[in-house]
Amino acid sequence: MAKALFITEQYVKDTTPINDNVDLKSLTNAILEAQEIHIIEAIGSGLYNDLAAKIVAGTLTGNDATLVNTYIRPALKYWVLVEGIPMMLFKLTNKSVSTSTSANSSPVQETNIDYLVNRFKAKAELYQDRMIRYIQANPNLFPLFYNQTGGVDTIYPKNAIFTTDWYLGETDYTYKVGTHE
Repeated sequence: MAKALFITEQYVKDTTPINDNVDLKSLTNAILEAQEIHIIEAIGSGLYNDLAAKIVAGTLTGNDATLVNTYIRPALKYWVLVEGIPMMLFKLTNKSVSTSTSANSSPVQETNIDYLVNRFKAKAELYQDRMIRYIQANPNLFPLFYNQTGGVDTIYPKNAIFTTDWYLGETDYTYKVGTHE
């Protein structure tokens, strides 16, 4: 069965900082991973599978095309960056995990990579939030968002898109058993 790509490799290269010489295999894997992790979690398996089938069949039109082109693709391109940067940075071989360098480039600090990934994640979440609000504002156009099949493999849509870590301070919470300290 053919896998549906909600965006093309060329779309990602044209609309993001990804260079044209990026390996097509890495980019395709990043697209599939990003949509199968983030988009399916946002819209649920019912709507996701319906849209994927229409993409493969070449029958994506009307409201579905608007959803994909105007809302899913902008979110997905940033999720591709979030998931793809580690894939593109490191190569796994039978001898080691390595990274490539060239005469015209220099390695990037890990903190800079983390900063970049976090910026792309924030943008992805922003566009994904817009996507969810559009679907919720038009429930009659996307009934599969609300009417999931209910099987064990069903993924229900998330209601909250934004995520954050909790910082509880640098207090040492060590408790001794049997005491009230």
